[in-house]
Amino acid sequence: MGLILTLIYTALIFLSVPHLVPALAPYRPQLVLAALAALASIPNLLRRAPVLLNVPWWLMTAFWGMVLVSWLPHGWLGGVLKGFFGFTPAAVLFFLIATNLRSLAGLRLLRFVLMASTVYMLGNGLWQYHTSDEETPYVMVQRLQGFEEGLRRLQGVGVLGDPNMYAQYLVALMPLLFAGRTRSFAIAVLARIPLAFLFLYGIYLTRSRGGLIGLAALVGLAAARRLKWLGGGVLSAVTVAGLLALGLTGGREVSFEAGMDRLNIWSDGLGLFKGSPLWGNGYGSFPDEVEYTAHNSFLLCAAELGLLGYLPWVGLLFVLTMQLGEVIKPQAGEPPDEELPRWARAIRMALFAFLLTSFFLSRTYAAALYLLLGLAAAVINTEAERRGLRTLPLPKNWVGRTVVISLGS
Repeated sequence: MGLILTLIYTALIFLSVPHLVPALAPYRPQLVLAALAALASIPNLLRRAPVLLNVPWWLMTAFWGMVLVSWLPHGWLGGVLKGFFGFTPAAVLFFLIATNLRSLAGLRLLRFVLMASTVYMLGNGLWQYHTSDEETPYVMVQRLQGFEEGLRRLQGVGVLGDPNMYAQYLVALMPLLFAGRTRSFAIAVLARIPLAFLFLYGIYLTRSRGGLIGLAALVGLAAARRLKWLGGGVLSAVTVAGLLALGLTGGREVSFEAGMDRLNIWSDGLGLFKGSPLWGNGYGSFPDEVEYTAHNSFLLCAAELGLLGYLPWVGLLFVLTMQLGEVIKPQAGEPPDEELPRWARAIRMALFAFLLTSFFLSRTYAAALYLLLGLAAAVINTEAERRGLRTLPLPKNWVGRTVVISLGS
């Protein structure tokens, strides 16, 4: 039951229950679904506690807790509720996936749910994009200086209700399309390849510069396996040039001058962090203090949650990505699994592309990020159980390296 409710919850958090059934919006349906799924997951949690209650689990718990209490040092008790209602739906997604996915069958089911719900969103969006000139729930019209007509950009709804967020989500799903082994060539041709082109077309219509960077990153990461990092970097650059030539950004400038506004915001954000470096300024405070969002997930986390929130967040990203590497390249003497390494490689690619684009977007608390982190944890836990271990080996001196990475960044 826990797995079924996890699949339902994952689909509805991206499809947006308030959008599908507006009458339910006042009753916070996503939190209700999260509570039901969490209750149904308790048997799995108790049964798998020795494997699940590992370092990433506690790092995620510490980060979630810091979101909840981040306003207490500033004397605002209401900030606890703000953090709870704002971040809990995304945080729960991590725990549900890590708890209830324990096999390749579960991974495939979740992928099917994600692809089906995304095709539904893309279908609605493409229909509205090509049949209406007006702004719709799935199409945003952006006014650009020097252009008479507004730029029409595809977007999702709910947590994906922004073209840049939507493009980033689609980019992150691309590697999952090809995760695992395809025993039938027909399945690859009739399902995966057409879906990949559909996703690419959707990313193109978002006109997102972040989407452009994400696609280039995926090309580079995929090529690096055979052409090394230099070859991957060259292909990434070629991809950027090609996408710009195809007009992916829709006339939106890609230059240092066009990014000066973000550099100014980052400067203000660093000043905000220096004003309260230990516990930050409170969850959701950045736009109120600077008038804009951070346009950088790392800076947003540090400024709002301080080092007490930033350290567990960076630690979570670091430990999970390193343990995925352990799944991809098991230690000598370990019998290799045929399919889990493919999943680990795909999830790591998706996570790297998501984090790279997050350097220009405020996605610290995004549900899509905790979907990927939950998938990473699920694959790592599944591999640990396969080997008969409580947990896969942690990176050497991971605490010290997390501190260095956090302070260095």
